[in-house]
Amino acid sequence: MAHTISRTEQLNPRTLLVDVNVRSDVRLDKQFVGTIKDHGVLVPIVAVDTPDGVRVRFGHRRTLAAVEAGLVTVPVIVVEPDSTDPDSDAAEIDRLVTQHVENTHRAGLTTSEEIGVAGQLAAFGLSVHQIARRTRTKKAQVEKAVAAAASELAAKAGDLG
Repeated sequence: MAHTISRTEQLNPRTLLVDVNVRSDVRLDKQFVGTIKDHGVLVPIVAVDTPDGVRVRFGHRRTLAAVEAGLVTVPVIVVEPDSTDPDSDAAEIDRLVTQHVENTHRAGLTTSEEIGVAGQLAAFGLSVHQIARRTRTKKAQVEKAVAAAASELAAKAGDLG
């Protein structure tokens, strides 16, 4: 179901209600919180107005990580409730289905894509340490990715000759 945007704004993540979510464990690891601290919330949180306050619909992990990271504000898209009665069975069914879809159908970067990013950052002159720090990736993993990227580049250069 499409959501009609009523407004967008920067809100204090501590004021957002995060009480209704399909996740029983939000799994806030240090890497995720660190990324939020370094870069902020890159994808806006989606929420609805309720009599109790602004309730997070999508972005519970981002909201809680922002609180833990000490962010003062986060971008929030406030959408219109799906029905006239946000407590209706239909609204609850829609919330469960859309939260499931939002959390289930995601794909991380492939190994090849990770190698490509590390290689490109190294080509811009970033050191392994800088890449590891800025991407919040383990240094050993970045070292392997940079080496693999250099090896692929060397192989392609050899094909040109």
